[in-house]
Amino acid sequence: MDNATSVRPRYTPQRKKTAQVTLEVALVLAGLVLFLWGIFRIWIWGDVNLSQRQPPYEDTRVDAGSSQPGKWPVSGRAPLTEEWVFKGEYSSPPEVSQEPREEASRERRTGCEEEALEIEAQAREDLNQAELLKYEAGELEKEASTLENEAGRLEEEGRELEKEADRYQALYDDCMERGHWHCDDYLRKAEDYRRRAEEKFEQATKKRETAKRKREEAKNKREKAAQLEEEADNLFNEAMEVRKECWEIDVL
Repeated sequence: MDNATSVRPRYTPQRKKTAQVTLEVALVLAGLVLFLWGIFRIWIWGDVNLSQRQPPYEDTRVDAGSSQPGKWPVSGRAPLTEEWVFKGEYSSPPEVSQEPREEASRERRTGCEEEALEIEAQAREDLNQAELLKYEAGELEKEASTLENEAGRLEEEGRELEKEADRYQALYDDCMERGHWHCDDYLRKAEDYRRRAEEKFEQATKKRETAKRKREEAKNKREKAAQLEEEADNLFNEAMEVRKECWEIDVL
């Protein structure tokens, strides 16, 4: 055989494996590009919808959150379609009526609303009266504490005077045993100290009785305040129920 004759290259498995890997990489890259492109288009879709929905929301969110009736605009949402994701063709959001939806329409009834406001006014008046009663009770308790402190001071002074009376009584008894003629002076001083001590104790007793009355009055005021607060809570609940009846919801 002639050595110059060309030899056909032999087919090897290695060449087949390389071609398969190249094809797989190309398919993966194509899929990845399409995936990233879809994510990008969806993100743009969300951004466009947000820019259209945000202004009417900002303009009416305070009023819509109040208890007053109104017609709050609701921004429509553009559909997420294949045309938008792959072709960039934007569909305008559907028109949304500014009128309240028929299935959730609410008609305000002025009569029962006025009734609810009157009930709430009475509840607030009860709360104000309760706060005043609690303040007065606190002042009475302060006065009672002051009187009790004064009574304690008077009782302490009375005990000191009793000690002096006992001391002069002892001097009088000793003087009488010795047979001195001036013993009556000791007795008069003992009686004077004892009289003054009794006056102190009487004053302390009166102050404690006054303090007790003030504490009883404060207790009654606090009990009355608690009753008014409970009545106010009940009135607020009643007003809530009345206000619920002020709305008529027609479900189609």
